[in-house]
Amino acid sequence: MRSDQVLINLRCNQHCLCCMSRRPQDDLAFVRPRAVARRIAHAVGQGEMELVLTGGEPTLHPHLARFVALAKKLGARHVVLETNATRIGPDQAAALSRAGLNLARVHLSSVDASWDRVTRDPGGTEAALRGVRCLLEAGVGVEIAALAIRSTSSMLPELPKAITSAFAGALAPRAIRVAVPVLSPMPDEVLSPAEAASVVTKLARACRLAGIPCKLDPRAHPPPCVFADVRAVAPLFSLGPSRSVASRHERIPACEPCLVRDRCPGFERVTIERFGPPDVQPILQDAVRRRLTMVGSVSEQVERELVEPSLGWVGDEEVDEAIVRVMFACNQDCSFCFVSTHLPAPSVPVVLRAIEEAAARGARVVLSGGEPTLHPSLLEIVRHAKRVSGYPVQLQTNAVRCADGTLAQDLREAGLDEVFVSLHGATTATSEAITRAPGTHERTLRGLDRLHATGMSITVNFVTCASNMGELVALVGQCAERWPRARLNVSFVAPATDLVPTDEQTIPRLTDVLPHVVAAVEAAEKLGVSIGGFASMCGMPRCLVPERISASWTSVPEGLNRGEFVQPTPCRPCAARPSCLGLRRRYLEMYGDEELRPMRAVPGPAIRTRRRD
Repeated sequence: MRSDQVLINLRCNQHCLCCMSRRPQDDLAFVRPRAVARRIAHAVGQGEMELVLTGGEPTLHPHLARFVALAKKLGARHVVLETNATRIGPDQAAALSRAGLNLARVHLSSVDASWDRVTRDPGGTEAALRGVRCLLEAGVGVEIAALAIRSTSSMLPELPKAITSAFAGALAPRAIRVAVPVLSPMPDEVLSPAEAASVVTKLARACRLAGIPCKLDPRAHPPPCVFADVRAVAPLFSLGPSRSVASRHERIPACEPCLVRDRCPGFERVTIERFGPPDVQPILQDAVRRRLTMVGSVSEQVERELVEPSLGWVGDEEVDEAIVRVMFACNQDCSFCFVSTHLPAPSVPVVLRAIEEAAARGARVVLSGGEPTLHPSLLEIVRHAKRVSGYPVQLQTNAVRCADGTLAQDLREAGLDEVFVSLHGATTATSEAITRAPGTHERTLRGLDRLHATGMSITVNFVTCASNMGELVALVGQCAERWPRARLNVSFVAPATDLVPTDEQTIPRLTDVLPHVVAAVEAAEKLGVSIGGFASMCGMPRCLVPERISASWTSVPEGLNRGEFVQPTPCRPCAARPSCLGLRRRYLEMYGDEELRPMRAVPGPAIRTRRRD
């Protein structure tokens, strides 16, 4: 979505340590309503679909709500207000909502008096929190705009937890957006690239634990190459194509081999002048490049990835499925994930329309992400899906947000029928090495406890890779003891896109995984645990599984293979060929087809499973 800023004024009621734009008084000609209206009309006339009204402090202007309404009338699809929110009360929040304001981006880096020292506005933090509540209650979405400078570097890792505590329940800010300025009236406040990367990494980790999406301000952030672990922060970036080097930017020699050179402007000249050429790690892996970037515009990529067609079963009925990604951000960062987690969430109307279209064509609705429980309007989305769909509604989640509070029961009461919960290890160490989100394994277990207690249908999804395949049998025992109604779905890493690393640690040989699968099936039979998932797009070739599993195999529905799979030469004489997908193309590139063993006969009869995963 094309975006532009319009200055409403330059005067501000705060005096932040690093602000370069504040003026003590406004130029009367600049703030006249007609002058502001001309600037708004010019921006919208250029085709900008998102308009950011900023300042100074825009709420000081008495005609702010009129400017919002004008932007909407002229055709701006999305109107954003950048504000400190200290002057917003119920009446102004309601007026802004009526005018059509979509989002308020509120400057706040702490919820205690330490932020007052940065803004040099005693009592400003409490006033800002009141303003945020007024906006939320008026129906205006809120993002927290945090600032990474020296005075806030110790505050920011505490901010996500403080925000979740201050705004419990459905009315809560949508995300934290962090800016890293390179200029300040107080130069010592500016962080070096390495310092900034460290602060942002800590904030991103804290956001994952708190379940709040985190992103970088595209106008003020360090390049990805300065981060020690760029994969851990990749979801924060949304680097668009064709970013030219502006006059204030400069590329260093280390930029030459970088794969995002075509969309990263390099470093601000003032940064190099002050701190010298930074130590960098150029982006050389294509999988990392894709996690950092967008193909085309943001809106185009969101539209392309919003709905994923699939096939499944409801009872004995084969049905089309529509996997609707209600948001792309996630509070975990699994190494094998193929979702573009750096994309912004689609608007609620867009999600509801996708659900309606899926239901109208007779598809079962599966709500997914990213992590859908991060969405502040999830209950509304579930209720809508239940209202329009003729099939049970499923939610794909890691259940971290269900660990506390009433979310699990709220989802049940909203009409949710099934949950499909990702759990990739029987131990904390293994699970969190994969999810790269410390502290979330135990929360997933507690979330599963609460979901199980609601009586909803539960599937535990275990994605098998080299680091966790030895814990599959232990997970069977855990399911039997802790969630006896749950079904265990065994998946295998799907290198469906170049986001998924093609290395032996991520994607082991299927024949190395097979002994653990056999032992897990035997344990499941003894303990009465339902286990499956082998005959699916995330399963394995039929010729590699033991007869006890193959005998209950399901046929492959027409259309399930959308070009991701191939049946190589050993498959040609195989009797199971009509009921098997074969190998994924990228798996075949890694290991070849020597593991395949053509079957002379197919054991049977085939038994349809409850659903195809």
